[in-house]
Amino acid sequence: ATVRIDGQNNEALIAGSQFEGNIVSERGAVRISGSGHEVIVANSLFVDNVGGLAGAFYVNATDSSLSIFSSTLARNLTTRRLFDNGGGGVVRAQSPTGVQLLVSNSILVGNGYNGAFEDSHVRNDLGTTTVRNSDIVDFNAGDGNILFGGAANGNTDAKPVFVDYFGNDFHLKEISPLRDIGNLADVVLDEFDLDGDLDTMEPLSDLGGLDRVFGAGLDLGAYEFILV
Repeated sequence: ATVRIDGQNNEALIAGSQFEGNIVSERGAVRISGSGHEVIVANSLFVDNVGGLAGAFYVNATDSSLSIFSSTLARNLTTRRLFDNGGGGVVRAQSPTGVQLLVSNSILVGNGYNGAFEDSHVRNDLGTTTVRNSDIVDFNAGDGNILFGGAANGNTDAKPVFVDYFGNDFHLKEISPLRDIGNLADVVLDEFDLDGDLDTMEPLSDLGGLDRVFGAGLDLGAYEFILV
């Protein structure tokens, strides 16, 4: 793993970070073990991470939670099929007590063993998984078969319309349907004053260091679209 959170009762914030091209034998670019952790990920990009059990996140911590906000997770792969204990290109959770997993205001595209099934994005044994206000894209984008509770949870399966998906430019184009549709209640605030401006009640900046929110609402994914 590139980042490992272990021990007991840690609170961790991964913000404005990019994890790209990490290849591990089993347990993801970020591995969370131990117990009692609260891990928050915000305004971050996970792309082309590959592992046997998970591409981006592997969690086997007990009594822990992982919350992913305003992030873009693309082409993260598990090398094992579902029947071979695989699944979970984005998250694979194997905690004996279950993991509280939340994904909001994020874009999930092309993840998993083949990117086509719900378990290919997230596989959470025993725990609870909530995906809301997010874009979950499989090979049949836009077919209305929306995963993780569908439109009732504010989710969509629209094509994101990135600047250059294969060139790894995950900014949204002006015509993207993912602009201004996020849930402002799930915006992560800059409580640690990471930008040093003494304002701890403002939203964290996006991955490019630009302000959230611009325009009529919050954009999905790691980058806020700002017309210049």
